[in-house]
Amino acid sequence: MAFITKSSLARQRYINGEEQKYSENSNTCIITASGNIKTCGIITNCNGEITHILGYNKSELIGQNVNKLMSKVYADFHDKFISNYFETSQDKIIGMDRIVYAQNKQGYLVPCTLLIKVLPNLDEGIQFVSFLKDLRVANKSLKTQNQLINKSKDINCSDEDDDRVIKYFYFKFLINNKK
Repeated sequence: MAFITKSSLARQRYINGEEQKYSENSNTCIITASGNIKTCGIITNCNGEITHILGYNKSELIGQNVNKLMSKVYADFHDKFISNYFETSQDKIIGMDRIVYAQNKQGYLVPCTLLIKVLPNLDEGIQFVSFLKDLRVANKSLKTQNQLINKSKDINCSDEDDDRVIKYFYFKFLINNKK
C-alpha cells in the first residue's frame, strides 16, 4: 500500500511539473492539429501566445497546414513524416522535447523547443498537440541571471550574500519589466 501511495505522489508531482512547464502562463504556444486522414496537419486551434512567438494571429492559422510554421526544407517532408508515423506507429519525436526553428510571419527562423503529444479524441478523432516555447525568452532570462551575478560581484558580496543579492536584483528586474 505504501508503494502505491508513493507511486501516485510521484506521478502527481510529475504531472504538476509538466503543467507548470507548459501552462497558459508559461510563455508556451499550444497548437492543436488534426491527425485525421482527410485533414491531417491542419491547425484546429492555438492559443494567443502564437502572436508573441511567431507574429501570427490565431485566425490566420486555423484551417492552415502546420507546414506554414516551418522552413521550406522541413515543410516539404513534413506530411511524409506524419504518414510514416501512422504507417509504422514509431514515434521518433512524439513526447520528446527538442529544439526546432519555427518560421515566423516575416519568414525568419525562431529558435524554439517543441514537444508534440498525440491525443485521441472521440469527437474530433486524432489530434496532435504541440507545445512551442521561444528559446530567445529563455536566453534573455539566462543573460539577466548572468548580469545579476556580475552585479553582485561588483558590490563585493561574500558568497553567502550572493543568493540574496541576486534575488533582490532579479525581483527588481521583474518589477521594472512587468508590462
